[in-house]
Amino acid sequence: MIIPNVKENLFEYINASNPEYEDILECLEYEIHNRVYYYGAHFKNERESKGFLRRIRFFYKHLRLFFYILMSKNNLEKNFNGIRVLSATTVNYDEMLESEKLHVDRVPLFGRLGRPLNISFKVYIAFLKVDYRVNFYSFYDLVSSENVVFIRNFKKVFCDFIKLNNYQLLLVPEDLNFWHRLSIQAFKGLGIPSVCMAHGGTSMLYEGVADSKVSHLTVWGALQAQFHIENNYNPKKISITGHPKYLFEHKKLKFSLDNILVIAKSMAGVVLSKKKFIEDRGNSIMYLLMIEKALKDLGIVSVSFRPHPSESYAWYSKFIDSKFFNEDKEVLSTSLQASTLVIGPKSTAMVDAIAHGVNYVIFEPSLDGSDVFSGVITPPFDGSDPDFPVAANSLDLINILQNKLGINISAFERISKSPFDASFIRKFLDDN
Repeated sequence: MIIPNVKENLFEYINASNPEYEDILECLEYEIHNRVYYYGAHFKNERESKGFLRRIRFFYKHLRLFFYILMSKNNLEKNFNGIRVLSATTVNYDEMLESEKLHVDRVPLFGRLGRPLNISFKVYIAFLKVDYRVNFYSFYDLVSSENVVFIRNFKKVFCDFIKLNNYQLLLVPEDLNFWHRLSIQAFKGLGIPSVCMAHGGTSMLYEGVADSKVSHLTVWGALQAQFHIENNYNPKKISITGHPKYLFEHKKLKFSLDNILVIAKSMAGVVLSKKKFIEDRGNSIMYLLMIEKALKDLGIVSVSFRPHPSESYAWYSKFIDSKFFNEDKEVLSTSLQASTLVIGPKSTAMVDAIAHGVNYVIFEPSLDGSDVFSGVITPPFDGSDPDFPVAANSLDLINILQNKLGINISAFERISKSPFDASFIRKFLDDN
């Protein structure tokens, strides 16, 4: 019997207690933390009080997937040319990479309308059963030997699915999610490479473990690549692609106080460092109050306010002046087109804003070198780059706004290379 000593967090203890389950528990790590930490009314879909709604969303998702499979059914017996790839990526990487003579199918549980889902109904049901367990099993059942064995047996079905369709490359947006980790494991076990296609423009290392399980990693710009390399990532396994959707054709960025959009400083829900702690949600409110005070001192009477998609404006409205912070309900692109300035924290929203020709004022209040959630502030949001002005306090924010100290648009190429460059994929084409 293995009786481990106290560990840094619950997952580490469970893992140490069951070394024979290590492969599957590694896949379940985020789900284990999610059950413990992801709660509170500030989240739209927090776990503890909305089980019924989560089930409705779950079965709606699978109804859509069933429909997508029906639409793709004619492709099951079709002979395709080129390298076959399985993808769970975000944005429109699939379409961009198909220009490199790849045929891209979607991972069964990450289907999209109009994109191939090359799977039989029998195999899809196997995916559904595991997905249900991952989403709804209690913590105790999730980590049970019965569930571990069930998932291991499913992984054999997944591997057979990969071999049947002769997939030669896996594309994922990150390596934290259960399905992405299981997919990476399955492909690696078959000796097939995997690539993490950047789903954001900010560097999130999580103590050097994020996106470390894949064979190759892409980032949008040289600045993010350099940051990863400085934090012990292998430069030979990093490629710079640029953004797959935006063209960044603007030569000048709007900078006016007429129509300001404020982006929330949102909580992670699950803190991914080994030493777990609950982020102080009161600091989300403090962040907004600091912005409100600075803007009112400049005569601004109202702004648009956009919480993270995972967050609840109703919760925020209990703490802020809702007449000053007007809820932004528009699609992000519509909001950005109407905005004359965006104020926000470290966020991919900066890339979105610049793509729409709007300046992004970085507001990252810091205390003892960390952000308001005790997190690491990564370049260029840390004030280390003069081409990206950063307000670390309210006085900095007022100074930037009064003097219109905007981002140097000519330096933006270092954040997102343009146009999109998929040439890195040729390495995998040549290897096959």
